[in-house]
Amino acid sequence: MKYSYACSLCPMGKYQPTPNSGQYENCPIGRYSHGTEASVCDLCEVGTYSSTIGSVICTSCGAGEASANGSNPGATSCITCPAGEFSTKGSGSCSKCLPGTFSSTAGSGICQTCLPGSYSETADSVCTTCPTGKMSASSGASECTTCPAGKIAVSGATVCTSCPAGRYQGSAGTNVCISATAGFYAPEGATAPTLCSAGTYSENEAGSCSPCQAGYSSSSGASACSTCGVGTASTAGGLCEKCATGSVAPIGASQCTVCKASMYSVTNQSACNPCAGGTYQPDASTTACLSCPAGKRSPEPASFTDGSPGPTACSPTRM
Repeated sequence: MKYSYACSLCPMGKYQPTPNSGQYENCPIGRYSHGTEASVCDLCEVGTYSSTIGSVICTSCGAGEASANGSNPGATSCITCPAGEFSTKGSGSCSKCLPGTFSSTAGSGICQTCLPGSYSETADSVCTTCPTGKMSASSGASECTTCPAGKIAVSGATVCTSCPAGRYQGSAGTNVCISATAGFYAPEGATAPTLCSAGTYSENEAGSCSPCQAGYSSSSGASACSTCGVGTASTAGGLCEKCATGSVAPIGASQCTVCKASMYSVTNQSACNPCAGGTYQPDASTTACLSCPAGKRSPEPASFTDGSPGPTACSPTRM
């Protein structure tokens, strides 16, 4: 609207395009005037706007909004920031949410922080749950950490969990531990199964190998122990060892027995033999008996069938 009368002081929101003309006009939208001697209206500052003519002041864009002109002054309206972006009051433009934060709705004044077990990238509108085999331990993660071999994680995990004893995992970034088979073992957090050593054994999903009991033994990688045979013996966790010369052992023996004087043994025997009639043996741990010298004798074998010791010496022969 134009006025035809003289005006020394223009009303606020108006300006006088021709000085001392006595005519003034309303400031157009996007501009304002709060003085009384304006010859031109000022552009609304960045982050503000005016949508009506004759504005005395420009209105600040609210939180979650930005000037429609962006970084240029003179905006006639504000735009709403989209999801994944935000702005504070009086902003000229929307800012993208930083990694580890998000805004799920349009018009957000702030970005929220992702919780542990999730992450986000730049300008995300939601946080993404960490997939299986990965985790994020703290809030505001921009990525998930891959679990190393020997550990696993379910979806949305905040920690990597060690494989329990009896199970293992040789690859990184998984959520499944593998069972150790019989003859092997796996301690907690193992990346591979370990073969049981000779003299020990294991069943499926063993966290350690068990020693064979005395009188039993095994080869490496055994799922069970075997009984020591005749003429051999073992201590707990040991191997079946062959008895020394002049010693014997029955099946499943924990130690070898030395043959006493008057008795003997050969290889792989379960019991000692008494010296036969006409022989003798004064020493222990021998493999044979000695013949009586001429003119001397010893009792017959029938006297020793009960396992009693034989003769250790020969007696003179009666005439």
